[in-house]
Amino acid sequence: MSTLDPARRRHDELESRRGSPTFLLWLCFRFAVFVACAALLGYGLACVADIFRHAVIDTAFADEARFDEAPTWLWWPFGAAFGYVLFGVGMSDDLATFLGRHRCPGLMAAAGWAGITLGFSVSTLNWWPPAQVGAAIDPVTMTETPWSPLAWVGYYTEIWIPLLLLVTTGAAVSRTVSGFRRQNVQLRERDRLLERGLRVPGIVADVNVLVDSPQEDGSVSIAGIDATVTFTDAQGVTRWVTRRVPSLHRAPDQGTTQVLFDPERPGDEGSIFVAFHRDPATSDWIPFDWP
Repeated sequence: MSTLDPARRRHDELESRRGSPTFLLWLCFRFAVFVACAALLGYGLACVADIFRHAVIDTAFADEARFDEAPTWLWWPFGAAFGYVLFGVGMSDDLATFLGRHRCPGLMAAAGWAGITLGFSVSTLNWWPPAQVGAAIDPVTMTETPWSPLAWVGYYTEIWIPLLLLVTTGAAVSRTVSGFRRQNVQLRERDRLLERGLRVPGIVADVNVLVDSPQEDGSVSIAGIDATVTFTDAQGVTRWVTRRVPSLHRAPDQGTTQVLFDPERPGDEGSIFVAFHRDPATSDWIPFDWP
């Protein structure tokens, strides 16, 4: 049994990862595989979409051999989805630890969606054309049936779906960049207070566990924790702040919570940071997230 303080051991482990070149290489590898799996997932989904597209616009396929081979590659989306989850879980928290941030808002979601967009768009370049544009041909009677509006929508799927994915990817990237810029302001304030601010003990007065929608079997998953903390400032005034812990491995442990604030502006919530660990690492300090 170790005689080291577990809080201190955790602190040293997280701090050793902050700015570590070795840890950065591991993160880059995981991130590259994550994006590659996302792209492969998008490619596979596009192949499936093309099958449904031809089911709408054709009664006979222009290249039946490719369709007959489809079951051999239908496992792509499933394998890619597995890798997407395997390499994506915990990636945001590890990246936040490396950067010394509490979290990386939306980064993994934007990167994953960009990968799916890339894979889907590349796949559309290999879609086989319809037997005839504007009409479906009956393979028995060889009669032509004009396309319905739905068939025309399906025909242009290779254009409007990639465009839609591109627009949503741009919105996700823009939101992520905006979140990082906003967070940078908080990080500069945190670093200033770590040198010149006041750190006092805090007490968790209330905890609200956030859960996702219940599943069919009645089980739920924890989406985060809202913890209300009370502390006393330098003037002896008792104050309360609420901070959200988005992941379980950063959940409050036993012991006194730490509160970092500006003694000259104790009521400015933008200058109050809370850490739910006895010996917090740099990335443990939770800021006030502005809307």
